[in-house]
Amino acid sequence: MDVELTNRRVVAVDGGTASGKGRLVDELARLLRSKGVPALHLSTGSLYRAVTFAGLEHERERATARRGVSDAELVARSVAGVRELDAAPLLRLARERHIEMHGGVVWLDGAPAGG
Repeated sequence: MDVELTNRRVVAVDGGTASGKGRLVDELARLLRSKGVPALHLSTGSLYRAVTFAGLEHERERATARRGVSDAELVARSVAGVRELDAAPLLRLARERHIEMHGGVVWLDGAPAGG
């Protein structure tokens, strides 16, 4: 969807986990759209999770190349590998993937992340 935003106002909603931020923003965006105002809802938390998931997949592939690694060790190595990455490799991984949001669910490369 291409949207031309002529009035570039940004509304940020902050709050604790499961405090209703997503629902509030969804309803606000829906109301604005009903009044003819283009509105985009971007969940930064979901984007962070998508990039982290892409990083975990990347690190899992690297760790899987080693023989005799248990599932628990594979997870531990993947998490440790992501923790060691700085911004540049994570941004590269994010740019290589197609990240979308569908109904609050993060999709990577045309499929739900983690599913």
